[in-house]
Amino acid sequence: MARDLSHSNPPITTKIPYDLRALGLLMILAGLIDIGIILKNPDYRMPVFGLRLPGKAGWYFILIVFPTFHFIAGYGALLARKWAYYFYVLPTLYIIASAAVSRMTLEPPHRIRTTILLTMPIFLIYLYWRKKHFKS
Repeated sequence: MARDLSHSNPPITTKIPYDLRALGLLMILAGLIDIGIILKNPDYRMPVFGLRLPGKAGWYFILIVFPTFHFIAGYGALLARKWAYYFYVLPTLYIIASAAVSRMTLEPPHRIRTTILLTMPIFLIYLYWRKKHFKS
């Protein structure tokens, strides 16, 4: 005799929230934009904690490290991985600290540093609020 399974519970699936998907896509896009901006400005020396990384070694460091962080964080957010949450929080704290020190030690203009100092804490609050949606 065959069992009627039409009344059984459907399998539980975890759906990745749209905001995490959008965040992931935006981070991947940010990585691509980073590469474009850095390649168009071969003399750019990004200040890190008030110091400018010297020469081509500093330029290659920026070209490799910053887009890589964006790509990895974006990939993790697209899949809602728990490690992606920390991959967002730790670099964001680093960026806030670096922007604060650079703002105190470097000459103006400080438009970008001020924007970072105003927006990144809001981003951290948002991440904390959405933390439970980053799964293993």
